[in-house]
Amino acid sequence: MNTLYRSHIEICRLLEALAARRSSLFVEFDSRTVGSRILRVNPDEGHFDCAYGTNKRQNGRMLKATSLKLTSHLQDADLVFEVSNPAEVEFDGQPAVRFALPDVLVRYHGRKAPRFSVAGDASLRCIADTAGILPFEAHIIDISHDGLGGIVFDRDIRLEAGAVLRCCRIITHDGKAVVADLEVRHLTAITLADGSPALRAGFRFIQAPAEIPELINFYNQEFD
Repeated sequence: MNTLYRSHIEICRLLEALAARRSSLFVEFDSRTVGSRILRVNPDEGHFDCAYGTNKRQNGRMLKATSLKLTSHLQDADLVFEVSNPAEVEFDGQPAVRFALPDVLVRYHGRKAPRFSVAGDASLRCIADTAGILPFEAHIIDISHDGLGGIVFDRDIRLEAGAVLRCCRIITHDGKAVVADLEVRHLTAITLADGSPALRAGFRFIQAPAEIPELINFYNQEFD
């Protein structure tokens, strides 16, 4: 069974597993392939760093590419994902290349990578803290199998790490509401794609609702 990941947490775990195993990573661009490996993954800053290949000329061309396809192998499956806008950085005193974390990663079993389509807005509407004093509108942007996730909301909302959002109503793609309590783990100021400021909070479900598999499947889609 193949799996399409849109969960930031799950994607980082897979990339960190590749880094820990020093797995070979192949960067494809302009009908060329550069061999590499992942040096480190930074989930908080949203990027990962890779070693340069041995061919300096190809490295230079890679840095100029606007879109690249990366492939690797983990356990019994192949991983395929796309990145863009590489940048040169330094790692342990040596030049390396940095990529933004991919929005989508496919883990597949088989000889050919499957075709797939992804909805543009990979988020779930949420009315947060409905049992509190001031409920607010938010969007769930990530959920993992162990009940961790990410939520985005207006920067004017005042929250602190450790806060508990009671009776949050998470609206699924078919219009149903899943009610759950969320504990805020950390907060980060971000800028949305339209340029507006926002806050991103990492959270965990205090008691995972029975519908959590349905929510997870929104981000991690299995297909043949």
